[in-house]
Order: sequence, then C-alpha cells, then structure tokens
Amino acid sequence: METSEPATSDPEAGDARNNAGLLDALTEAGVVRALSAGEVLCVEGEESDEAYVVIDGIVEAEVTGYAGAMTVATHGPRSIVGEVTTLIGGHRSATLRATRPSRVGVI
Repeated sequence: METSEPATSDPEAGDARNNAGLLDALTEAGVVRALSAGEVLCVEGEESDEAYVVIDGIVEAEVTGYAGAMTVATHGPRSIVGEVTTLIGGHRSATLRATRPSRVGVI
C-alpha cells in the first residue's frame, strides 16, 4: 500500500513565506511614515485607529507604571504593532517609540 505525503509541507515554513507576502502587501497598501530616533508613533491611552508594519528600524512599546515608563516589547522589521485595539476598538495599551531612524507602514 502506498502512502502519500500531506498536501502541505512544513506549515511553519509555509507560514513564514505567506506572512512575508502579506506584510509586503499591507505595507504597499498603506502610507509609509518615517520616524526619527525618539519619535513617538502613538501614545498610551489614545483612541486607536491605525495599525503599523515596521519596515525598518526598531519600535519599542512602553507602558507607564508607578516607577515611570517601562519598555515591555521591542519590534523590528516585519512586525505588526497596534493591531489589536485597532481591530476591536479601544485605547492604546502602550506608547510606541522609535529607538533609531525607522519607517513604518500605516494600515
């Protein structure tokens, strides 16, 4: 009896290829915004109406607590940020700030 290979190959490799194409399409469909080092993209507590794809550079997410601002995540190229509250509505849960010259696609 012959066995056949599954119709899909390694799902993780396939996802990486598919995600790359999706991120490229999202970036091309949106507006590209250039950020200088230290520039704020959005502020914690603001109404959310945009999501972003990091094209190049680094964007950090920081939240304000009792001890002041604290970085909770670092996003590099091909990262999607700000999408959750944009999709479900609400206010930004973190401030996004470029740590060096960066470009993001606004979607």
